[in-house]
Amino acid sequence: MASKELKPNTELKELPKLLHRLTSLADMKIGVLKGTGEHPNADHGQTIAEIAAYNELGTTITAQSAFGPAEKVVIPARSFLRSTMREKRAALIKLIGVVSKKVVKKDISPNEAFELIGLQLQSWVRKKIDEITYPPNALSTRLQKGSSKPLVHTGTMRQSITYGKDE
Repeated sequence: MASKELKPNTELKELPKLLHRLTSLADMKIGVLKGTGEHPNADHGQTIAEIAAYNELGTTITAQSAFGPAEKVVIPARSFLRSTMREKRAALIKLIGVVSKKVVKKDISPNEAFELIGLQLQSWVRKKIDEITYPPNALSTRLQKGSSKPLVHTGTMRQSITYGKDE
């Protein structure tokens, strides 16, 4: 099967446009993106993105205790985005190389390349959320949600992991 590589002199004019389309892959965002809305189980109207950030980075909040007055609660960092990017760095670089070659050969479009990479990243991050067991939920959290599984209660945050780019 013959390769559909760029032909010298005839398609070199297309090279700047092709490079621009390939570099648009660098604009990809992965995570809980803008516009995902309020988390349905949030105590104080937090968005899904805010809940994701609290879990990714860790934070201290004031929450009503089931056992008395409001108290400060430490939510430990449970990185699912940064840790995935660290762990999958080599695989991501390889994937970008393979997909970019397919774009150059015109086997796939830059939009298809974007979708392939985005779907793979989304899959990796969601799998990471499923795998995280440490640090375990606090007793108060286990009593509230009926589970010791960190990061997953209703599945809303996990399902909100997506990819795109700022327009």
